[in-house]
Amino acid sequence: MTFEDTSVGVSGVFNFRFTIVAAPVDPVDIPITSVSITSPEITLPEANNSVLVRPQVEIGTVINIVVDNILPVDATNKNYTITTSNSRAEAVGNQITFVYGLTGPGSVSVIVTFEDTTVGISGVMEYRFTTIAAPVVTDIPMTSVTISATEITLPEPNNDLIRQDIVIGSVINIVVDNILPVDATNKNYTITLSNTRGTVVGNEVTFSTLGLISVYVTFEDTAVGVSGVFNFRFTIVAAPVNVSISSVSITSPEVTLPEVNNIAVRPTIEIGTVINIVVDNILPVDATNKNYTITTSNSRAEVVGNQITFVYGLTGPGNVSVVVTFEDTSVGLNGVMEYRFATVAAPVNISISSVTITATEITLPEPNNDLVRQDIVINSVINILVNILPVDATNQNYTVTVSNSRGTVVGNQVTFITTGLISVYVTFEDTSVGVNGVFNFRFTIIN
Repeated sequence: MTFEDTSVGVSGVFNFRFTIVAAPVDPVDIPITSVSITSPEITLPEANNSVLVRPQVEIGTVINIVVDNILPVDATNKNYTITTSNSRAEAVGNQITFVYGLTGPGSVSVIVTFEDTTVGISGVMEYRFTTIAAPVVTDIPMTSVTISATEITLPEPNNDLIRQDIVIGSVINIVVDNILPVDATNKNYTITLSNTRGTVVGNEVTFSTLGLISVYVTFEDTAVGVSGVFNFRFTIVAAPVNVSISSVSITSPEVTLPEVNNIAVRPTIEIGTVINIVVDNILPVDATNKNYTITTSNSRAEVVGNQITFVYGLTGPGNVSVVVTFEDTSVGLNGVMEYRFATVAAPVNISISSVTITATEITLPEPNNDLVRQDIVINSVINILVNILPVDATNQNYTVTVSNSRGTVVGNQVTFITTGLISVYVTFEDTSVGVNGVFNFRFTIIN
């Protein structure tokens, strides 16, 4: 634009500049190809299917409709609304509540309507239901319950005459079980305290300050306890003064134990030996903590209660300790009483191969032959002599006895005192000789 009057613009000129471009093209509409519609609370029926039997849903049920996985991700219009077909269901956002409605139980649909009409049937995804009345619940009251604690025996509940002492700092866990009947309607309970002298976390109660306190286990079902309440009364008291052990006796009836806690003393003991550890005479008698455990240092000895068995173990004969550990660390070395041993293989058993039995006064009859019975004069005295081979046989023990009171035995000397039948028995602990270790010499005592 140019003015003849050059005092305006640039020497009278106003220059307006433009770039001429092509006309814009309308954006391409991208329709939805697929979508996922679910509910975390129930399995939805097939959408838009009027033939299927409508699934039943109880009045009062609440479900949430989840619409996701709309594809393609760049679909132009993903907008939708959720409605219901009648008053039997109410929609708030994506949440559906099935209600009694204006006309009671019956058919109702949940409708998800997309603005993009390529989804479902002209944009509609309809899920059909039939509402039904919720079953009538008959209240079943509790008839009994067991309340205990894992650490202590609880005092009798709801008895104001019983108040149990409990040491400050004690922690107990309340166990509620055996609620009967098993189908009782309401088993809910809470655990609380009467004051701040204790604290509760779940079922765990900690007693923290001296004084009176009650632990309440309160059931919503008032049919148990006193209107649902079980009151356990306590008095929180100071911990008793600790009385240390001053002395203790540890022995074994089978062996003499080595000097305790002495690394220089280690007696040998045969594999297979069994000993019992006796812990007694713990003084003073009112020592606070007398608890102890018995263990062994390795596999060469095994413990069952107070009984120790020395065994071959994983590595054969060698060093092993029997350890008596007291919770009271004033005993021994920080509570430890250690008895050291060295296990050795038991000697090989050597059986008796032969034995000769004679008498200095007579020739004995053939033993163990019931056809041979030798006469001997009343008041005769004989001395039994026994010769054993091999000389290093392991068990050479034997006894001399008689079968009845017609004779007497002192050591190896037999006296025949009354007429009649009698046997002299020489019985060996090694049963490989005679008849199971027995030599029976038969006599008839005569005048």
